[in-house]
Amino acid sequence: EFHEDHFLRRRFCSCCPFRSRIPSPSKETILDFLNKIAESLYFCKQVVVLCAIYIERLLSRTDTVLTTGNWRSLVTAGMLIASKVWEDIHPWNADFEECLVEIAGIRYRNGALYRLESLFLEKLQWRVFVDGEIY
Repeated sequence: EFHEDHFLRRRFCSCCPFRSRIPSPSKETILDFLNKIAESLYFCKQVVVLCAIYIERLLSRTDTVLTTGNWRSLVTAGMLIASKVWEDIHPWNADFEECLVEIAGIRYRNGALYRLESLFLEKLQWRVFVDGEIY
């Protein structure tokens, strides 16, 4: 469901057999991606923590599994939602998309970031409140 093929624009034409390699979802790779987004959009650390909580919540309460094909989508949706929950003034989806192009070369299809965010929230059953004990 969260696989990048559903949301990203094609990087190459369909006749080209080569595709750029997506990094494996190691802790270091994910943390680096999170930090790059946070630095680029001036997010506070609380947004990164909320994102981690949302992803953990999604993985533990649904049948979603972190894979090479979906980890960047999950982190992107988690950061976007966390920023909207935590920040009084959060970036627009278009600003978020621009940031992803700059830091990772990720280009979303028109409306795809909205669909990704909606899918993530549906899977969480819109439960974005985080109790102080969990935080």
